[in-house]
Amino acid sequence: MLTTEDKEEIKRIIVETFATSARPVPGDQKRAYEIDQLEKWLYMVVIDGFTELTFTNPKTGEKRVVEAKLIADSIVDITARAIEVFGTREKALRWLKTPVRSLGDQTPLSLLNSAEGVAKVQDTLGRVEHGVW
Repeated sequence: MLTTEDKEEIKRIIVETFATSARPVPGDQKRAYEIDQLEKWLYMVVIDGFTELTFTNPKTGEKRVVEAKLIADSIVDITARAIEVFGTREKALRWLKTPVRSLGDQTPLSLLNSAEGVAKVQDTLGRVEHGVW
């Protein structure tokens, strides 16, 4: 069972990892902007503890509220589980950011925005742990 201190450390690791590893490819300004926005969003959710974020469409002015609690909790739980399975923080974070064939060549982190995606990542971690590919 994870302690509060463990969860706080994992949150810090996640934000730190995104901040240091998400470097834009030269000439890819849209991707750089998306990475920057993701980092800011993750920081608000994981570190500041926001459970709802409001986004405004700059063209239409339409506002949309997104509930982020599931995502933040999922990131922490999945990261902790990956550290258990892979044995080190570095190996776990590398796996979370690398496309995985059994996940449709998507990164595990990219799937944590839905309950179905979280279940797929958890299942994959279980298979890795037991050597079942």
